[in-house]
Amino acid sequence: MVAVLTPILAEQLPVEEPRRQRILRRGEEPEADPIEQVPDGAPEPSEQLMAAEALQRLEQELTALPPRQQQAFVLRCLEGMDVAETAAAMGCSAGSVKTHYFRAVHTLREKLGEVW
Repeated sequence: MVAVLTPILAEQLPVEEPRRQRILRRGEEPEADPIEQVPDGAPEPSEQLMAAEALQRLEQELTALPPRQQQAFVLRCLEGMDVAETAAAMGCSAGSVKTHYFRAVHTLREKLGEVW
């Protein structure tokens, strides 16, 4: 019975035009695609530029530090070493590492306060 009704119903029912095509034909704005509404997670170009400029300033100010302060900062912050590892790498005491690191951070904060 279903096999007999299917061709009859198919002839009687109009072919449904996709909704998007009907809207476009009428000149209305189609609904926004929800997938296109999802942010991609990438930073805006202006944010990327600001971050690049901030890193460039950090590099400039870092090179202006005395060599021991540079070492302490790079090893502690960028390499992720703890005080003991940094002291072993620099060949000095833990107290010396703390002093050099503190002075480096203090100087960088003064110079980069508005950027960083």
